[in-house]
Amino acid sequence: MSFPSLSSSVALGALVGWMLLLTLKHVIADFVLQSSWMAIGKDQKTGWAMPLLAHCLVHLAVATTLILIIAPKFWFIAVIDFVIHITVDRAKGFCASKFG
Repeated sequence: MSFPSLSSSVALGALVGWMLLLTLKHVIADFVLQSSWMAIGKDQKTGWAMPLLAHCLVHLAVATTLILIIAPKFWFIAVIDFVIHITVDRAKGFCASKFG
């Protein structure tokens, strides 16, 4: 049995590097810079918008800073990360407030 060759237009080292950078960003934004107001507030049934926005803006700021240091031409990745993060965190907050 032969397996098809795997090819990619993205170098594995670059992909791993980006994943490590975004993981570092996530650790900093979620565990170092997230206040209890953000952590608790973003999962509430009401009044969740400001804590969620503040939390995701922290993610945006950390991502933008790291990306501008490492690879400024990819600044837009920080915006994409922000959109994904606010969408996923709101979905998690909705589930938490709806289903406990």
